[in-house]
Amino acid sequence: MAISKGDSVEICMQEEGFLGSFYEATFLCKTRNQKKLLVRYKTLMYEQDEDEKEYERIFEVDAIEPCWVRPSPPKILVSEFKLSEKVDAYDNEGWWEGIIVKRHGFNNYSVYFETTNELKDFSSYELRVHQDYVDGVWIRPPTEPYSIYLDMKLDRLYRSLRRN
Repeated sequence: MAISKGDSVEICMQEEGFLGSFYEATFLCKTRNQKKLLVRYKTLMYEQDEDEKEYERIFEVDAIEPCWVRPSPPKILVSEFKLSEKVDAYDNEGWWEGIIVKRHGFNNYSVYFETTNELKDFSSYELRVHQDYVDGVWIRPPTEPYSIYLDMKLDRLYRSLRRN
């Protein structure tokens, strides 16, 4: 992967609760030993003490292993998303991979996240076409039909949501 200073990149998070999500950042430079990449997140900020009088927007800077960094994906414009299509949903300041399971009206969708077993609703502007970065090339995975396993999982999730 060839990236230059100032390029937009995404970082695959490895922390519990964020595993597999991608956060937008700007590539700053390589570390002195050339083994890590220094990035500044575009949405994650340093936590500040509540008693600080003036709130500053200081975006977090981190040294990341190159295997967790990828260039930002190209934008793919679509007029609508299809059922069972893999998408990335913008949630908690990062991009999370999910599957479209329901459409509400014109621009709203329910997305199922297998990693967290959650179902959340999003507007189309909070979604993007899912793409995988493989060997330096962006690949759009084929839309696969629902599996029986996923249908059963979603059915249980819907029933539990109705009870609450």
